Amino acid sequence: MSLTLVDLNLSFNNFRSIPVQALHLPNLQSLTLRNNPIIQLPTDMSGLPKLIELNLSFCLIHYIPDGFFSLPAIEELNLSYNHLTELPASIVHLSTLQYLNMEGNQLPALPSLSWVSPNCNLFISRTTLPLRSSGVTTAAILL
Repeated sequence: MSLTLVDLNLSFNNFRSIPVQALHLPNLQSLTLRNNPIIQLPTDMSGLPKLIELNLSFCLIHYIPDGFFSLPAIEELNLSYNHLTELPASIVHLSTLQYLNMEGNQLPALPSLSWVSPNCNLFISRTTLPLRSSGVTTAAILL
């Protein structure tokens, strides 16, 4: 793949993991892998320093490793309609995040959201998350 690539859409394929080649594109700004049977995520995303948008919706992801959040420029993260039951506390490292879509997962609780920017839009509809105890005050919850 070209090192100058800025937008890569690999949706609706049969990838079971994120292709290694897609993890080493220093100028990539948008990566879409929706509707792939991805179960396991990489523990190191540092080869994508300019990634702004990542869409992993409608995959089969059950777990997010801590190192996955090494994305210094990420603004939009879509993890909707996977099989996630928790969101690691290490998500606090995504200080540039403006949009997080977690709808359609089985989240029983969220980690503290004190790190969330007041401008961040958080989508968690169609989850099993008990909203009364989530303590979300700084993010918009759109149901």
